Amino acid sequence: MSWLKLFLRSADEMMLRTQMTREIISVYGFSVSTLYRKLLK
Repeated sequence: MSWLKLFLRSADEMMLRTQMTREIISVYGFSVSTLYRKLLK
């Protein structure tokens, strides 16, 4: 039973990490695109 809890906990952490990474990537991409537009103008 304990290994199942451990597995679920690690899966939760992985999900959180991937969500955070996705948010960081989206924010980074947004800032880069805005900078690119400013440079083009």
